[in-house]
Amino acid sequence: QKPELGNVLDDTKGVLGGTVDDYSTIDDKLKDVSNTAIAIGTSLESLNTQKNNIEYSLDLLKLVEGFRLNKPDPVFEDPDRLSQAAKYILSLRDLANSLESTRHQDTKVNILKMFKGIEDKVL
Repeated sequence: QKPELGNVLDDTKGVLGGTVDDYSTIDDKLKDVSNTAIAIGTSLESLNTQKNNIEYSLDLLKLVEGFRLNKPDPVFEDPDRLSQAAKYILSLRDLANSLESTRHQDTKVNILKMFKGIEDKVL
């Protein structure tokens, strides 16, 4: 005796219904894990950016100190590091232009002279 098509479909839905629900639950959990991983990645990226900014700022402070003492860092004399020197001197020029105190005049002049020298090398 052949089962009726309606009964076969109902039986199949009953068996697959649990499986579909299981897949849906697994899918929801995977989405949650993915969203958490994305949030962690974004936080790590932000922290890494902040760390890099702090390291760059500390490098600039050391370079300013060298100019203050009239002893520029060797990066400014090494032709193989010209692009790095150019990056630094651009930031230092902006800083020097913001110095208004006469107390920092020598440092400002030293930085601006180095800027001109590197600009000439680059151009």
